Amino acid sequence: MPEHFTPHGVYRTSSDIIEVSGTWEQLLELRKWKERRGSLKEPTDAHLRAYFTEAHEHMHRVDVMTTPFGLLLWRIDVAITIDARALVPQFGHPPVGTPLVEHCRGTSLGVPVGLDEVRTHRMVRCTVEELDRLVRFRDYLWSGAPPGLTCAQLADEGNEVLDILRKRFDLETTWRFTTINSDAPAAVSVPHRCSFGTVDILERSAMIWERLWVLTTVEKRWPAAVQWWLDWRNARMRYRDMGDLNDLVNMEAHKRLALFALSGPCDPALDLDANVPIEAALPTMRWDASRAAAADPQRRSDRLESPIAGTLDTVQVYEMLAGATLNGRYGLFGNAERAGNGARAADPRYSYLAFVLRRFQDEFAQRSRVEAGLGSVRNVPRVNPLVSLFDDVCVVHLTEVIGVDIRKVESGHLLLSLLMEYIHQELAKHNVCGETPDAERLWLRLRPMACRLVTDFHDDLPTRTEDPDELLGLAFLSYAASTYGPGSAR
Repeated sequence: MPEHFTPHGVYRTSSDIIEVSGTWEQLLELRKWKERRGSLKEPTDAHLRAYFTEAHEHMHRVDVMTTPFGLLLWRIDVAITIDARALVPQFGHPPVGTPLVEHCRGTSLGVPVGLDEVRTHRMVRCTVEELDRLVRFRDYLWSGAPPGLTCAQLADEGNEVLDILRKRFDLETTWRFTTINSDAPAAVSVPHRCSFGTVDILERSAMIWERLWVLTTVEKRWPAAVQWWLDWRNARMRYRDMGDLNDLVNMEAHKRLALFALSGPCDPALDLDANVPIEAALPTMRWDASRAAAADPQRRSDRLESPIAGTLDTVQVYEMLAGATLNGRYGLFGNAERAGNGARAADPRYSYLAFVLRRFQDEFAQRSRVEAGLGSVRNVPRVNPLVSLFDDVCVVHLTEVIGVDIRKVESGHLLLSLLMEYIHQELAKHNVCGETPDAERLWLRLRPMACRLVTDFHDDLPTRTEDPDELLGLAFLSYAASTYGPGSAR
């Protein structure tokens, strides 16, 4: 996450990989120390950094991969990756410093010959324009709306993205974003911050997780951990808008505020009869509208209500998404469906993207059950990522999709699919921004995962190789390897 002054760890949005700048052994040693086991007498800075960083990045992943906003962001990220991968074979990799959209607009496809080529050129140009809209709206969501952008303009851009995503995921809903104050600025500000985006909400949520559930377990054995953590995170300066970080009730209230902000009616799969004011949908606006209540000692225990009367509350949003069609028959796996391979492509035991869609639905159903007082039906208590990458090892976690048996064979297919998607997403991100990807660093970071695949899951891989570098090479080469065809970016 970009707010870190030092890259202690990374969670790449819309993925199932957590990266920790520390060792798995350090994390295990600190866990044993907490339980008064093992040989560690007192935790070192390295032990604490590994422990807190893993918890921090885990919370980022939970916030992104289990909420309505996270589903919207995941859809946008998937669409951007698909578009970049489709456009690079047509126009080539953009020069350093030139974003992909700008590069495509300035590069000729030549004179089309025949009707099919005319259609292909039109489709390619349409993809360029849609990629531009997706990237711009994502930037507004992530970093905050720029000065001068009004709520009406943001709603219009949001509606263009909703239309794109409905087409890409074959969704039949028709509701639109509206606004209750067309000329009001779309940008949100909080005390001590000159700008505020969803990334700031995610950082605050992860910080609170550290403070409430991680730091409290360490300080029981080592009280000095509180001051160590405050200094390490520079927490009092970075989170001045949060109030007293040692007031655990205040922290609980802000944690509920973060979840509330990420739980608005924003995803196009919602089958709504009425339009949605954008002030009730997007995280920053929901945070801004309810921040005072969360900070007020007299009100912070109250249930947070929708910022706009008459719009869905959070329970209704989760209940609706738990039963909604998140991806239509000719949506994300449309090409496979047309080719007669749709069933396997949409199987969460083999396709990482299908796995994520199914797990989103699981998590929405879980939250609906919990809110109704029915408890969880999950066998795995913690919503683990598939993979955690430490400096010394790749940890593959036990995971589940409710009602689907994921054994070692399926785990191998999922991990390979995740590896491919992760590499494609990283390369696409740099192409879109006009940056040169640090392929060497990405290769080295993912090599432990490739090693696990060719050793522990070798017999289950569709690509038979015992060489992790060969596997990584194939994954890198598969980006932009396919030619543009009808529906390939749809």
